[in-house]
Amino acid sequence: MKRIIKGTVVFTLSTGVLLSSLSINNNQPVARATTTDSIEQVLAKLTPEQRQALKLLQVTSEDGLQLPSSVDLESYSLCSLRR
Repeated sequence: MKRIIKGTVVFTLSTGVLLSSLSINNNQPVARATTTDSIEQVLAKLTPEQRQALKLLQVTSEDGLQLPSSVDLESYSLCSLRR
């Protein structure tokens, strides 16, 4: 009797492990990024605040923390950092 129970437990656990490794994703939707807007259309939809922020962007290839040139690195005064 114990042999039958042990065999059933081993079979059940083995089957569970094998089936859990299979990827069954039939009911999960796939997200795809699609856009029909051209860059001109995207830029036309910008708010005045977004346009101003876009003008203030600076491209740099430097790594690490970067502060605007208006921050005095020799001063002990506090500066505001925003994301």
